[in-house]
Amino acid sequence: MTETPHDPQGEAVTHRPPDVATTHPPPGAATAPIPPVRDGAAAARATAPVQATGDGAAGTAAAAGGGFGLPVAIALVMGSVIGVGIFNLPTSLAAIGPITLVSMGLTTIGAIVLALMFAALSRRLPADGGPYAYARVAFGNRVGFFNAWSYWISSWAGNAGIAVGWVLYVQEFINKGGNKLFTVLLVLVGLWVPALINLSGVKNMGQVQVVTTVLKFAALAFMSTVGLFFIKSANFHPWNISGQSAIGAIGSGMAIALFSYIGIEVASVAAGKVRDPNRNVPKSTVLGTLAAAVV
Repeated sequence: MTETPHDPQGEAVTHRPPDVATTHPPPGAATAPIPPVRDGAAAARATAPVQATGDGAAGTAAAAGGGFGLPVAIALVMGSVIGVGIFNLPTSLAAIGPITLVSMGLTTIGAIVLALMFAALSRRLPADGGPYAYARVAFGNRVGFFNAWSYWISSWAGNAGIAVGWVLYVQEFINKGGNKLFTVLLVLVGLWVPALINLSGVKNMGQVQVVTTVLKFAALAFMSTVGLFFIKSANFHPWNISGQSAIGAIGSGMAIALFSYIGIEVASVAAGKVRDPNRNVPKSTVLGTLAAAVV
């Protein structure tokens, strides 16, 4: 047994480690600065990695196995691009003439460049929100808000074109008389059925997107292939029937053709729902745009 030492006054002495703050170094000894003590929260914040702005929970869930992978992400891009814009494109461009082939070529080059840009940005910032997230990180919350607001407006305003294109095709089969009430019902079906599918969850949306994309791509690929056997040089004259200059006609055609490429950004917008967004979002953006450009 060890006996507790006592001081001369008879009180027990308790040994404790020397206090760093009160211990004085011996004369002549070199002194080193004492680092400041952080509390636990500050230390955690100082050592925590910086995360990209976006839906963290969604991104974590997608990384853990939720969300969708590369094939569905490609189908998402292709399905968004291959829609009413492309199906109505021949009718819209016919009024300008074959010169719009140049318009389509230039617009396709521009769309591919945009896809490469979105791919590069999504690698640097794989955040949910796409263009909104990029604008917010680069220029602040105010610019990010206006970016998201304008993108949202352009999305629902584009529904008018989608509704018109959908009705023009469908009523040729089931509403040849042009009944107005039935036309309104067709518009509502064309807008609300996709909305309900999206609201039902990521899994259902992904499955429907893959099926519809395959059907649309197959139909366009078939028509494009068969159409090659009906190309005649006489159909390319006159080259420009718009009454505008060549530059003006090409510009008008590009304005129409650009509408058909709306949707190349959707993979970056839904990055929080994509598994391994660092790899899959850039790939799906580029591959989906190239596949849509082929048809």
